[in-house]
Amino acid sequence: GAGHTTRAGHQLALLVAAQGAAEALTLAGRCGLDVEQVRKVLMGGVASSRVLDLFGTRMASRDFSAGIESRLYHKDMDIALRLAHDRGAVLPAAAVTMQSVNGLMGRGRGRDDLSAVITVLEDAAGGATPDPPDGSKPNE
Repeated sequence: GAGHTTRAGHQLALLVAAQGAAEALTLAGRCGLDVEQVRKVLMGGVASSRVLDLFGTRMASRDFSAGIESRLYHKDMDIALRLAHDRGAVLPAAAVTMQSVNGLMGRGRGRDDLSAVITVLEDAAGGATPDPPDGSKPNE
């Protein structure tokens, strides 16, 4: 019904926004910036959202223990994608996001908070942010 579809849409929007936050903060970290400072700046602009505030804070602090378990979001995204498939809707951002959430499941991190999705992106880039090749510290 309408409630089921509305909830699926809500979860879809939340998950895609979390993926975007993870990507923005991963890029900031790979560029040697202070991820928490970047998150704060983003919160002052049009990209500001509850998702960036809540999940971005957890991503920056590396606190993946709080919140709702990723496995539950995995279930929700599956529902949204099945509904889209049944209705012929095309959801490319949802499909990419689902791959990241699948990455969490495949790493045995289904009980971690959704903010752990940033680790999937970091792993794909070769792990934690490396030190700059010139030996300087980030932000110098």
